[in-house]
Amino acid sequence: MNASLKVNKIDSANATAQATIPADALNKKLDKVTKAASKNLKIDGFRKGKVPTSAIKQRYGKQLEEDAQKECVQDLLQDILKALNIEAFMLLGDPRITKFQKKDNGIELEVELSLAPTIKLDDVDSCIPEVKIPTIKETDIQKRLEEIASTRAPLVKIEDGRRKLKDGEFAKIDFEGFIDGKPFDGGKAEGYLLKVGSKSFIEGFEEQLIGMKRGEEKEVNVTFPEDYQ
Repeated sequence: MNASLKVNKIDSANATAQATIPADALNKKLDKVTKAASKNLKIDGFRKGKVPTSAIKQRYGKQLEEDAQKECVQDLLQDILKALNIEAFMLLGDPRITKFQKKDNGIELEVELSLAPTIKLDDVDSCIPEVKIPTIKETDIQKRLEEIASTRAPLVKIEDGRRKLKDGEFAKIDFEGFIDGKPFDGGKAEGYLLKVGSKSFIEGFEEQLIGMKRGEEKEVNVTFPEDYQ
């Protein structure tokens, strides 16, 4: 398509284009879409495929003109891509037509395009951190096996009611929390299974359970951090 075109690549991610699609190019495109339509359109008084272009333009002139303009714009966008030396997949989103003004000599357009920035990967190897594979010792394997066995081992109930709770043992506890003497949401539970020393509770809570006996009640005092949820 013969159209005056000026392309400006603002930076690696943005470009603009100003163009004028001449009237003769629009007319040629209009003739093309009209001939294509004449092969399929049916108008009373004419056989299908034998409808004169003048009759088609008279009835469907506005629609055909819009179709011709769309095809001209598509051709123009291809010319813009060639001028920028990029492929269509490098566009981010659709081009934005910021000006579309019809004049006697044709249509003046302004187009804005967003481009995928070019990222140089010449020195990509320097961005990859060095990976050091640790040396596994037999003691490390045994320690991990003991951890796995510990997490999967069944719990055994201690029948001796005088037995005191030790660090690392499990206990079912009922608790209720208070702030300034008032209970707070989420601060109460019954039959909660807790491993003492797991640090799953607020700091200082689990340590104060050590030494308690079955059925014993105790007041535990802890300090909540200012940013506690």
